[in-house]
Amino acid sequence: MKKLTIGCLVLMSAAAVADDEYILGDIVGKVNQAPKKEVGWNGDVSLGANLKRGNVDSFAGDFAAHAKRRWIQQSWDINGYVEYGKTDGEKSADSQKIDSTYRYDFSPRFFGFINGALSRDKVQLIKRNLLVTLGPGWRVWQNQQGRNYFDLEAGLGYEHKAFFRSPEDCDDAKACTRGERSPTRNDFVGRAAFESKYHLWAVETTWNSEYIQPFTDANAFSANSTLQLASPIAKNLFFTNAFRIDYENDPAEDSKKTDLTFTTGIKYQFN
Repeated sequence: MKKLTIGCLVLMSAAAVADDEYILGDIVGKVNQAPKKEVGWNGDVSLGANLKRGNVDSFAGDFAAHAKRRWIQQSWDINGYVEYGKTDGEKSADSQKIDSTYRYDFSPRFFGFINGALSRDKVQLIKRNLLVTLGPGWRVWQNQQGRNYFDLEAGLGYEHKAFFRSPEDCDDAKACTRGERSPTRNDFVGRAAFESKYHLWAVETTWNSEYIQPFTDANAFSANSTLQLASPIAKNLFFTNAFRIDYENDPAEDSKKTDLTFTTGIKYQFN
């Protein structure tokens, strides 16, 4: 009877461990199995705008779309972004970007990724920016439900940039030079990034940042960071506030190094 009782306790303990969700982090010595992931498609679309009249007449609007296909150990993300704005009749924002990321989970905390992004920004005089990177990633922390997490990524890749010479050249099909420089720049680069998501009551906070370091020109590094708060106002509908900073240490001629963008908008999620 004693052996039977001990055997039952062992089986019950094993079942409890098997059913437990994992919490990442070396200090928490409980890494058993990943939270169950939902497979299939999901995503969201968002629309934001800012309008100001008075001493300064300005308008800025943006549209973003995100789609994600998830399998048991894999995922594929596609993102699109368009921004346009005018201040006192002068163009203050005109950019477009599309990027895609494939991710494979080797374990609950370790993954690999391949990312490609294509963008342009007429205000920053960037005619074309192509970036392709791949490398490993690490899920540093995650709660039991899998809704809150912190990911780190590091990788190597290739970047191609083509520049406009001046704002007047933006509508010209001819590729223009940047003063004394070549009209294009091609570099092997290193990339470091993080993404964090946290839910405080009903508010979802998303923060992601990226740093790109070219190997052939140490002075031409760039970085960007976006912080977004999303508050539910109806089923699948959210009110959003987002703050973004873009930094180019070696910008095109007549362009500033830093761009700051604050956007208020609406986001709709679909499953």
